[in-house]
Amino acid sequence: MDDEIFYEYESSQYGDGVLLNEYRREFSLVAAKRKDGKIFMEWVFPQKRDGSNSPEACFGIL
Repeated sequence: MDDEIFYEYESSQYGDGVLLNEYRREFSLVAAKRKDGKIFMEWVFPQKRDGSNSPEACFGIL
């Protein structure tokens, strides 16, 4: 798509990188992977420093 730019990590053996996405004039930075010429977004979840998931982690309340 014209509204996406994929940056692959130079050291990645598996096509890992980040995707800069524009949608409705808003930008998002997304973890992504390139496989067989296609780019797939990966789900990421906010985590506390101890590794547990928490909604507070989204807002920096640790």
